[in-house]
Amino acid sequence: AAAAAAATTINNSKHHHYQITSLNHLKMSEDLEKNGLNGLNAAEATQYDRQIRLWGLEAQKRIRASKILVFGALGLSVEVCKNLVLAGVKTLHLSDANLISASDLGAQFFLTVDEIGQQRGVVSVAKLQLLNPNVDVATSILSVNTVTQEQLQEYNIVINTCTSLVEGVDLNEKCRQADVKYFQGEIFGFFGYFFEDLNHHEFVIERKSEVIEEDTVSEKKDVSYPSLGNALQTKLTDERRRRLPQLYMCLRVLSLISTSPLPKEYNDEVDAAVKETEKSLGIKNGSVDKDYLMSVLASKQSELCGVSAIVGGILGGEVIKVISKKDEPYFNFFSFDGFSSKGVVYGLGSKMDERNEIESEVIDL
Repeated sequence: AAAAAAATTINNSKHHHYQITSLNHLKMSEDLEKNGLNGLNAAEATQYDRQIRLWGLEAQKRIRASKILVFGALGLSVEVCKNLVLAGVKTLHLSDANLISASDLGAQFFLTVDEIGQQRGVVSVAKLQLLNPNVDVATSILSVNTVTQEQLQEYNIVINTCTSLVEGVDLNEKCRQADVKYFQGEIFGFFGYFFEDLNHHEFVIERKSEVIEEDTVSEKKDVSYPSLGNALQTKLTDERRRRLPQLYMCLRVLSLISTSPLPKEYNDEVDAAVKETEKSLGIKNGSVDKDYLMSVLASKQSELCGVSAIVGGILGGEVIKVISKKDEPYFNFFSFDGFSSKGVVYGLGSKMDERNEIESEVIDL
């Protein structure tokens, strides 16, 4: 897991370069001297010193003011929560009243055999709190199905890791109405994905100065994101289908299979779901790779620690980008295939169509 997380950090740096020059250090020191810590006490300034030097005092203050609600406490969730607690968010509330089972122990590194039968959320929160006493870490009684718009307005970010792709549409719509940024993801076996809907998001990117050598200048940008429901309605042309990962089409197939446990062989129910998916996406028959689909089906009920570390590391990085307003977030899907060790960023939805282009970025991990 540590190696996978390290690989994520190394490869992510290929796309987002942070330059800390003597001029930047001087500016940061001047800000601290002029404005004080502005909400960060001396102990926090020491604790988050490396982060402040990386993305600046203002970004760290925004992180310290952020309130996050997370649904689900399995491998992907705790990987993200760990990173956010260490980064120093103000509040992280975790909702998962399910009881710990032996199958949870594979990728959820906070759980032990002795804790089987206890609530996943309660056990996870206690251990997350130990990572950073300055963060308000607590369990939440809110649920994906019953949470209200008013309750969501207490938070800046909602992260959903406990529903399927399609089942997250209603929660995403509530978040949009509450003006709350929304993330959703899952891990199954060697595969994982996440989606983000930031509604309207403003951020700052840094680029090399054309005037002063080795200095950077800041540039403000903004972008609008489609909802999950809007993205799922996207029709795929042949060109777009070829550039999308098979995992996305398999996720759509999975949403149409109601049998539990999932079929282990390609049967009539699976075939009907494949044909319905191809029809709804506007793609020709045979577009869904049957062998790939069955690999996904076989992995659906499990999480691997290494895959959780990779996808969770990248997802946590995306959340940090959004709350700090530093650097451009992904638009708007990320899929990971452990067999090829590749992650793909791709955009779907009406905002993507307005751009009149297909964005697809392959990341070797």
